[in-house]
Amino acid sequence: GQDELGVAILKIRIYEAQKDLPAIENELKKLVELYPKETGFKQELVKFYLSNKRPAEAEALVRSISSADADNAAAGLDVV
Repeated sequence: GQDELGVAILKIRIYEAQKDLPAIENELKKLVELYPKETGFKQELVKFYLSNKRPAEAEALVRSISSADADNAAAGLDVV
């Protein structure tokens, strides 16, 4: 629940300070799995991939977001 979310966000901040990229990616992926309807976590993972020069993974995730939520015009525009 809320406690897990707070702990996960705190872990991400610590990992960011340590520049522990694999740990950041793992925590973001966990949040995406725990909260599949919350697109904000997916968007953070997309930003992570882009900032770490991994555009193919970012694009694949954006496409999965837009196909999972075809009614969401903003998600569709993100693909463009």
